[in-house]
Amino acid sequence: MVMLGDRRVPLSEVAAYEALVAQDAIEFGEFNQKYQQSTFGAHFVEVAVDAATAEVRILRMLAVCAAGCILNPKSARSQVIGAMTMGAPMPPNTTAELNLPEGQHVCHLSPTWASYRRLP
Repeated sequence: MVMLGDRRVPLSEVAAYEALVAQDAIEFGEFNQKYQQSTFGAHFVEVAVDAATAEVRILRMLAVCAAGCILNPKSARSQVIGAMTMGAPMPPNTTAELNLPEGQHVCHLSPTWASYRRLP
C-alpha cells in the first residue's frame, strides 16, 4: 500500500496510470536522543607491498563490530563485507567525508599504501 494524497492504495493501482516517483523519510522522534543509532567497528588489514612495483595486496582482513541485537544475520554480514570492500582501498590516513546534499562519499587521498613504512 502507498499513500496517494490522503488515501492508501495498492502500488499496482498507482503504477498503472503514471510513472512512479519515490520519496522517503525516516522520523525517529525522541528515539534518536534516547538510543544510539549507529554501530561501532574496527577493521584490521594485513597487506604486502612489492617494493619494486609498489603493488599492494591484501593478505588478510578482519572486521570487529559492535552492532547490538542483529535481527537479520545475512543482511548484517553483507553490510560488514560491503564496508570492508569499500574501505579496503582507503589508506589509514585517508579522510572519507560525506557530501550530505548529494549523499556521496568524498575521499581526500593522502599517502598511498605503498608510502607507509615497512614493519620490521
